[in-house]
This record gives sequence, structure tokens and C-alpha cells, in this order.
Amino acid sequence: MTTAATINTDNNNPVNAIGYNTLDNFLYGTTTNPPRNLIRFNPSGQFQIFANVSQPYNVGEVDNNGQLWVRWNQYWAQYNLNPNQPNYVSLSSA
Repeated sequence: MTTAATINTDNNNPVNAIGYNTLDNFLYGTTTNPPRNLIRFNPSGQFQIFANVSQPYNVGEVDNNGQLWVRWNQYWAQYNLNPNQPNYVSLSSA
């Protein structure tokens, strides 16, 4: 059986480019409509806005080093989600 769910913020802004970070056990994603944000979900479904993002990213993955890689068309960006690094939750490259 496959189960699917729609994840939205409190203003019904859909979330996409989602990845699970094993370093802090949170789920991260980006909102698709303006204002576009990088957000973090806790286990109860509450979210926190971390940063603005430039594109409506639709693909996302967190690697083993805590880097969130997101893509939309030809645009790629990397966000540092490693809580053990000084530039935690920063845009590493775009």
C-alpha cells in the first residue's frame, strides 16, 4: 500500500523539495508559492521558517553530511543543515 499526503504551511502554501536530515532528525522543505521559504518540520507537524529561497524548488534531498540539495529546472542550490558546522542553515552554493 502507498500512502501520500499533502504538506502545507498554515497559509496553505504547498511544500516541495523535501528531505529528511539524519543529523538533527527534522524534515526540511521549501514552499512553492511566494514568499518562498526554507522550512523545518518537527515530528508533530509544526514548522519553522529558516530562510528565503529564490526558486520554487521541486526536488530535494539531504545528504549524509547534512546538505540539502534542491533543484528547479536548471537551478541548483545547496543549504547547509549540519548543526555541527558554524554556517548552519546557510546557502552553501547556488
